[in-house]
Amino acid sequence: MFCDEFKQKQQFVTNYFETLFQNKKHLAHAYLLTGNSPLEQYYLALQIARVLNCKDLVLNKDCNCINCSWIKQNKHPAVITVSPIDFLFTREGVKAQPATVIKIDQAQYLKKILMSTSSYHRVIIFTNARQGKEYHHNAQLMWQGYNDKISSPSGIDDEEERCDWIPAPLSRKILNVESANSLLKTIEEPNSNITFFFLSNNKDDMIDTIVSRCQTIQFASYKPNMHIPQRINALLQNFPPSSTAQALYLAEETIKIAKEESLSLSEILDNIQHYLLQVLKANTQNTLISKRIINSISEIEKTKQNLKSYVSPQAALDCLYQSFMHV
Repeated sequence: MFCDEFKQKQQFVTNYFETLFQNKKHLAHAYLLTGNSPLEQYYLALQIARVLNCKDLVLNKDCNCINCSWIKQNKHPAVITVSPIDFLFTREGVKAQPATVIKIDQAQYLKKILMSTSSYHRVIIFTNARQGKEYHHNAQLMWQGYNDKISSPSGIDDEEERCDWIPAPLSRKILNVESANSLLKTIEEPNSNITFFFLSNNKDDMIDTIVSRCQTIQFASYKPNMHIPQRINALLQNFPPSSTAQALYLAEETIKIAKEESLSLSEILDNIQHYLLQVLKANTQNTLISKRIINSISEIEKTKQNLKSYVSPQAALDCLYQSFMHV
């Protein structure tokens, strides 16, 4: 049902839904997906749409029936992505222009078309989204590993390629009270073959009336490797430092990468923590190594707090990398 990479990253989520389908249990009518990985949330929603509409009724992730193929290409009529730049229609069904919020008109038109019957199981995905030349590089990084599994939704012109489209978390501002309220009854009492997904960072970011009508599914939060610039990957290859000179070099290189890649030092330290967590998982049986890794993660957390206290970044990182030599 899910690709191996996704299963490894999101074990709870994949086990939950695979068990649900294997036991032929009914889905909830609406899900609020929370966490810091909007593309993985989007992938989950599309995979569930695929299973619900699979012509051959199989959970095989490699199924190529017509419905599975359409959903993989994100061109299936039963799968609708709603965002400020997707599903752009007025309540009369006239094409509209991109905006910064999900408009009442979009909600009203969606409500109208969902009143009609369908032989498909319709899946409605609410998300924020971004598109443009300035997002092209981020889109390449984000979609790496998923390009052969799912596609971005079509634009206003169905033939339009959207290689710079990326999903982003919803918020109260993007899906505001007015737009949400116009859909509440539809979300609360949908037809049996309609499932809603709302992609967010945290349920506190969403208005209460949406949260109360959804089952919340928490994704594991982490800094995925595909988001790490190659220069940070190279940095991790020299981790931990073997000498004071190398520790000081790594500190200088970290600051240089932060400036040139437009990243905060905390983001880079988050990635190093994630790297160490993966090493820890692979060495749970080795008490000595596990203890050293845990101590290193603690040192990183102290450094992040020091940076918030306006400690010199160079001094903080010098101390951090030298501490890795002694943990």
